[in-house]
Parts: sequence; structure tokens; C-alpha cells
Amino acid sequence: MSVYLRKDVFDAKIEALFNRLHAEIGTLKTELRSEIGSLRTELKSEIGDLRGDVRALSARIDGLEKRVDDMHDYVYLFIVAFLAVLALPFFNRWLERREEKKISSFVTLDEVKRLIAEANFRGGISS
Repeated sequence: MSVYLRKDVFDAKIEALFNRLHAEIGTLKTELRSEIGSLRTELKSEIGDLRGDVRALSARIDGLEKRVDDMHDYVYLFIVAFLAVLALPFFNRWLERREEKKISSFVTLDEVKRLIAEANFRGGISS
């Protein structure tokens, strides 16, 4: 069994089919453009949020670096103070020896009188 269509009917059906396809393609293009626009907007928003997060993290890292630098300063000060406390007895002993040398290098009044008396006794000093 064969069915025959007239050419004008066939052409009309094909043209109607093409028109529906073009309309569907146009609708799909519009929907895709809308979705792409929404995705771009969301992406820009997410990127903005990420930039804000990166700035916040960078500020926190900077704060931590400053705290670490401050801790280094405190550690150095502690080490210097610790070494000073360890060196203090040696420094005090050095000062005591220095004072002993100063005292031993001076002649007391009694020693001068004794030396004069010895010199007079021996007849070594003439007036």
C-alpha cells in the first residue's frame, strides 16, 4: 500500500517542521543565554566572595607574622636577660677584684707615718 502526497502539501509540512525547529532553536538560544548570564553573575559573586576571603586570610597571616616577629623579639630579650643573669656573678667577682686592686695600690696614713719613722730611725731623711 502506497500513500502519495502532493508536492505542495509535502513542502508545507516540511516548512512547518523547519519553522518549529527554528522556533525551538531560538527558544533554546534564549534560555542558554539566560542561564549563561545567571552563571556569570553567580560566578562573579563567588569570585568576589573568594577575594574577600583571600583578603581576610592575608590580613590574618600578616597578623600572625607580626606576632611571630614579636615572639622572636621576646625570645631574644629572654636570651639576653638569661645570659646577663648567668654573667652577673662573674661580673661581680671582676668588680670585687678591681676594687681590691685599687685598695691595695693606695698607701694608708698609718703606713706613711711608719715609713717616715723608719726613715728617721735609720737616719735616711735629713731636714
